[in-house]
Amino acid sequence: MASASAIFGRLEVATDLDPASVAALADESARAIGLSRQKTAYVRDLARHFVDNPDLYGHLDQSSDEEVIAELTIIKGIGVWTAQMFLMFTLRRLDVFAPDDIGLQRAMKQLYGWDSVPSRRELEAASDRWRPHRTVASLHLWQSIETTPA
Repeated sequence: MASASAIFGRLEVATDLDPASVAALADESARAIGLSRQKTAYVRDLARHFVDNPDLYGHLDQSSDEEVIAELTIIKGIGVWTAQMFLMFTLRRLDVFAPDDIGLQRAMKQLYGWDSVPSRRELEAASDRWRPHRTVASLHLWQSIETTPA
């Protein structure tokens, strides 16, 4: 998390997160920021979507979680986890759970005293008791591992 946060901070300083600036980011600058070649390609591709059509995703706040995930994962480099984080932190949806998130897996293992992380299906079933506030529960779970020694 600290590394990702530092990279994001450097990207923000270098580009002001302006899509045209991100799309035009030189390879050397991207490397200095800490982006791999593959991540640079993904970030540029996403930025170009916004350069070409700034309102392209302006409707997502009116879409269902499933529709948002389907639409975002069409973009190269954006997977289900990223789309779930978008739902939680950008669209502020209250009932999102990301079973593939390693932090959530670790926190749930600790919370429930599990010997190992169960399957994705079992994690999702365990999260059902937090409906309709699974995002809030996730925030608490992440906080619990930030304040607890590993």
